Amino acid sequence: MVNVEFCTLLIGVEGTKTPAGVRGRGDPTGAKRRGSSPARPRKAKCLERKSTDKFNTAKSKVKGHQEELREEIYLTFMPTKQRDKVSSYKNLRSLYEQNITVNSISETMDTCHLTDDAQMIKNMMDMKDYDVMGVEDHGVVIGYVIRNELNVGTCEEYYRSFSPTELVSESTPLIDTLFFLKEKERVFILEGNRVTKVVTLADLQKPPIRMLLFGLITLLEMHLYRIINDFFPDNTWKKHLSGHRIQLAEELFSLRKSRNEAIQLCDCLQICDKRDIVLNENPLRELLGIESKSKGKTYFKQLEGLRNNLAHAQNLTTQNSWDELFLVLEQTEKLLGACEKV
Repeated sequence: MVNVEFCTLLIGVEGTKTPAGVRGRGDPTGAKRRGSSPARPRKAKCLERKSTDKFNTAKSKVKGHQEELREEIYLTFMPTKQRDKVSSYKNLRSLYEQNITVNSISETMDTCHLTDDAQMIKNMMDMKDYDVMGVEDHGVVIGYVIRNELNVGTCEEYYRSFSPTELVSESTPLIDTLFFLKEKERVFILEGNRVTKVVTLADLQKPPIRMLLFGLITLLEMHLYRIINDFFPDNTWKKHLSGHRIQLAEELFSLRKSRNEAIQLCDCLQICDKRDIVLNENPLRELLGIESKSKGKTYFKQLEGLRNNLAHAQNLTTQNSWDELFLVLEQTEKLLGACEKV
């Protein structure tokens, strides 16, 4: 435990400033209000103690700032095992629910009119590589046409009205949109009372989705490392790996140690090693809710393929279909939930 006399540090040094990002807290001289004069001290309840108000106000501010600094130092010196449990899937999901919306991957939807020639619109969609296009009637977007359905006649003969299940608000969290597209090929974005944008399965190839998927896989690997490290003291996990895999881990460990990295041998395991350790240790496999070795191997194989595609900016469905990708995502969420209970 690190003991630091914060009051001495803050008050005893002339010209002490608050840390970046903490405006006006912990400054005994009184912080400036935005575009105004220094903050006034609270009125005393007892008039006879009026002369001590400024001192007590400053002391209170210093105490509050002291607690913030103590918390920061505590996190810095927190034991590794405790720090490993700070991040969670809930935190990652919250980031995408609160800060990143469907607009980050949506595309503005071009429109045609009910009376437009369907074949001409189809040719235009071919040129622009559009799968769908909005249909307007008297300035209002009332539906859409699908390129492959257009033929002879007018767009009025081919357009589809919007279904309520196809419409989402522009403020819809991105992670929710991902699961909407599990059931549908596209969703349309409402801005106010007008449909202006569209999201299709192809838009799931964009960076925001890739960031989410890679974050999930990275979080899972971190949890598996923590669990293996706790479940197998003194590197007893070696019994589940071949001599070749152990040698590769030891070589990587030696290389990283030569760079003065503070690591353990367990840090040098690859995802395939963690897979074999978890699947071959029956009590651990059951604890994580993996039904069988065969199902576990299938899942991890698909997970590795997805991770490799993400890492090398390849098409996400190079090895799997969209249905398989959504299944892997659901299984990863379930496994993360089990990991966080261990």
